[in-house]
Amino acid sequence: MTPNLPGFYYDRERRRYFRISENQSISTTGTTNQYRKDNIKRQCVEENYDKKFSMIKKKRQQTLQKYKLSLLNPLERAFRPLSYEKYMIGLNMQYASHSLTEGHHSHSSANVKSLNFPHRIQIGVLANCILLVTQEGCFHSKLVFATNKGYVAGFSSLDNFSEENFFTGFSMAELNPMLKYKSEPTDVFKTMKLERTVAIKEGPSHYFYHNVNTRSNVHTFAIFIQDFSSLKLLKIRQVKLKENCQVHDSLVVGDTLIITVNYRCHFYDLIPETFPNPYIFSPAKSSRKHKSRSDITSLSFCLQEDALSPLKKTNTGVFYLGYRNGDSMAIVFTNITNMTLQYSKTNGMTSESRNQPIRNSLKSVVSIKALNNKGLILISGMADKEDVQQLVIADTFLEDILTEIPVVSFKTKFLNVTKDTEILEISDDGRYFIYGSTSARDGKGDFEVFCTTLSGNLDYEKSEGGNITLYPIGGMKNYCRLENFQFESIHLHSAFIPPRYVKLFDAVEPLGEESSTSPYDIPEEGLSQKICILIRREDDPYNGANIFITSALT
Repeated sequence: MTPNLPGFYYDRERRRYFRISENQSISTTGTTNQYRKDNIKRQCVEENYDKKFSMIKKKRQQTLQKYKLSLLNPLERAFRPLSYEKYMIGLNMQYASHSLTEGHHSHSSANVKSLNFPHRIQIGVLANCILLVTQEGCFHSKLVFATNKGYVAGFSSLDNFSEENFFTGFSMAELNPMLKYKSEPTDVFKTMKLERTVAIKEGPSHYFYHNVNTRSNVHTFAIFIQDFSSLKLLKIRQVKLKENCQVHDSLVVGDTLIITVNYRCHFYDLIPETFPNPYIFSPAKSSRKHKSRSDITSLSFCLQEDALSPLKKTNTGVFYLGYRNGDSMAIVFTNITNMTLQYSKTNGMTSESRNQPIRNSLKSVVSIKALNNKGLILISGMADKEDVQQLVIADTFLEDILTEIPVVSFKTKFLNVTKDTEILEISDDGRYFIYGSTSARDGKGDFEVFCTTLSGNLDYEKSEGGNITLYPIGGMKNYCRLENFQFESIHLHSAFIPPRYVKLFDAVEPLGEESSTSPYDIPEEGLSQKICILIRREDDPYNGANIFITSALT
């Protein structure tokens, strides 16, 4: 074993030592490499991660081999022993992944289709876009995305991404004459949100789009409704904030818009044609350990399930707040009328509410999202002495008398200091989520997929204190199964787990060939879940073409 020398880094490929510098480059014959402290530290973190992950993969394979006969035997499957049924979803996912690595396609491969943007429409560069797949009743399933030029556009068919099916649902340039705050042709718009709004009203769902002009700090909010071939714009509002006011998150609940401005929440009523002055809500301090207030970095909302009657509509909802100082809080509102949060300037929030701190060991919260309506949330943040993101599940409905609560965490190789680079998407049922970063792979982007159930993971790490650590079930390479490509040539735009009711095209081989069918195909629930990816390929003959990929979530 090569000894470590203080101030030097040993390059195993070149079999020689290089001096570690803070920011200077070390030039060698024919190439230039950087041996910086941050790069070397990052490399060590990834090597340690790969070593532990490989052990988990090996244990998963051992579990698969144990139940393989049951998995492939129709008689065993018909009677299903309890132990086999417990691991069914995890075994199916592992079997599909194992079959793929061996060259078998018993489970359908990825479907790859090119997106044909019309030249007459100046969409701009697809950067940091948010992918959204929609379907409502008899309406067609659609692919919708946002761009940094202030467009919300997409295709009205998931089977045909031709110019005929392309639509522009929203354009800052076209609406500029009607807007109060004008924009310049050179302005860049940062997409903050593109998502389905929270509602229990009858009728088609509404969709929420939020961007900010990076030059003027003008925030634009748009509400859409599903149309037959596109998204129809219902409302558009603008808010101009001072330079020192930072908006970290936003959401729409019914007819109420909520944005986080520094350490406060601003509530706007969407019913009037013009925005009134907002009701400013300052949540109570989330903990006693911090004397001063901290910026609210993340905001989430979920309707609370009625324990006695899960199908019954409830008027109770929970706000989840994440703070820059690492605190998090659940605010339970017990009197929500018609999904509109009632408030007044004189009496404050009229809805009855109670604050409940959420215990965690993070030094900063980046994102907080509800996994389900039973109080489970996923928190993304940073912890002391950690060089990767901390992903933990918290149960906000547990009693305070429980002092020792086991922590369920997820091991990832990515690090995101802010939402600007973070990729975090959760499936409708909360069983799966995507985590990644647009800054990974030198800015090309990368992600991992996690399963939140123990049975779906087959194996995990458990500490003496009962804490559980889960590893990813797959990565971007597993789902971008493209023919004759180099991973370095792929740029990730976005990834999304569509709802199960969305009718996606059947998965086929990359070149349009029909996938082979195995007699041992197992159509299980875990394999019916899909993942959608929007990428850009720079290799020949694509040379910058945008490609939409659909793959089974295995």
